[in-house]
Amino acid sequence: MSKVRNAYHDNVRRDVFPFIPVPAKRLLDVGGGVGATASALKNAGMADWTGVVDLVAPSTEEMDIDFAYAASLDLAGTYEAILQEHGQFNTILCLDILEHLKEPWDAVKHISNLLAPGGYLIASIPNVQHASVTWPLLRGRWELADDGILDRTHIRFFTKRSAVDLMMETGLELDLVTPLINSRSKAGMLNTGTAHIFENFLARQFLIRMHKKI
Repeated sequence: MSKVRNAYHDNVRRDVFPFIPVPAKRLLDVGGGVGATASALKNAGMADWTGVVDLVAPSTEEMDIDFAYAASLDLAGTYEAILQEHGQFNTILCLDILEHLKEPWDAVKHISNLLAPGGYLIASIPNVQHASVTWPLLRGRWELADDGILDRTHIRFFTKRSAVDLMMETGLELDLVTPLINSRSKAGMLNTGTAHIFENFLARQFLIRMHKKI
């Protein structure tokens, strides 16, 4: 595995912390890599009990997580096994993982079954409409990379609209859709200065939060 890929899986997604309801209580990070984000949330007192499911299970000794499950995220049996063993969760994260799956539309349906009434499903999904993709495409260029929007391990690609359509497959209530743009960055300042008119071309990712009614 490359240094880039290791860094990707070790990354703590602090940019999504403001959008996670507190307390998150029982939290599951789907595709959470080595468990860095789940562990950080628990250490920050934002979650009481955390678990991670990914193709390769992280070490519960190295990370402050309560359970780790290794299995394919494309298989319905993965989510059924977690439900039987650990029950439902109050908060579920799907951070930059759905685009890696063969059938993310099926996956989000299975994932939503793991959500307890009143809980939240939070996903961040890369935006293929970003200027770094659309401008080169106008010039006939579509070049995959080791990371980013055109990560060569991405199987599916989404715009804001299709990402929302994907999450609506859960049958949950749409609670929030927001671009993940650093307000202090050039893109953030341009987005604010243009009244968000070009937001779909400036946002590298969109965060979508779904709510399961009680």
